[in-house]
Amino acid sequence: MVSSVLTMAQVFIVNCFGLVFIASYLWFSFLNWYFNVGIVTTRRIIDIDFSNILYKQITVARLDRIEDITSKSGGYFEAFFDYGTIFIQTAGTEQFIEFPDISYPSDAIREINKLLTRKHGP
Repeated sequence: MVSSVLTMAQVFIVNCFGLVFIASYLWFSFLNWYFNVGIVTTRRIIDIDFSNILYKQITVARLDRIEDITSKSGGYFEAFFDYGTIFIQTAGTEQFIEFPDISYPSDAIREINKLLTRKHGP
């Protein structure tokens, strides 16, 4: 059916464009996954987000500025594979920090709470 409308060269070009589109989508998805980093230290929590190749956002919050930590997991796959998103609310006008789709979010919150109690006392 398609071969009666398009020549083989045109079908080849359409297939090449499709493969380039799929490969570029996979490449940019990998870069987005690899370069979006959340770092928790004994003094700060750092969130590095790359939206695209030319734009990045770095959010840093000191541990004494953290007000609230929330974990959200919804759906069958998130419950089965134990991953979710952590939201960290800071004091003042600073933005919240978001760690999307991390594995074992309850363990990560437990470690951050240990750092907070060590920093502020019981």
